[in-house]
Amino acid sequence: MKKEWDIMQVCIVVKDLRKYVGNYWEKLGIGPWKLRHFTNEIVREDKVDGKPVEDEFDFHIATCQIGRVEFEIIQPVKGPNCYFRFLEEKGEGLHHVKVPIEKEEVGEMVRYFEAGGNPILQTGWVDGDFHAYPDTQDDLAMMIELGVPGPIDVPYEL
Repeated sequence: MKKEWDIMQVCIVVKDLRKYVGNYWEKLGIGPWKLRHFTNEIVREDKVDGKPVEDEFDFHIATCQIGRVEFEIIQPVKGPNCYFRFLEEKGEGLHHVKVPIEKEEVGEMVRYFEAGGNPILQTGWVDGDFHAYPDTQDDLAMMIELGVPGPIDVPYEL
């Protein structure tokens, strides 16, 4: 598949979100940060390894804009999710880059990655925003997030 990719987000996964938010702000001047808290009450149609998630999950996200790219830090608190799996298998570090796709492209993109040996590890909706993570770790040394950008009506934390 030939497609012009655009990177809209870079994400790291960590054990202590507030520590890293503070470090990026203090040492590099990267910020200001917006923090949100996600649970299974907020994420709809969440699937891990193709199966609907029935157990409780919980993770915190901090984001800030750096030029055209959003920088995201995720701290998983309770699983199941691909963020916990990443921490257990790889430790802290670069988890994914997010590439925007159109809602109409979701099925085609999922089939493309699955046919290439990259099963979809996690999917879900948060308001109008969709995410899918094909397992590209072995091919790219990181994950790709296929994202349908949309509004996210989740309040920010202080």
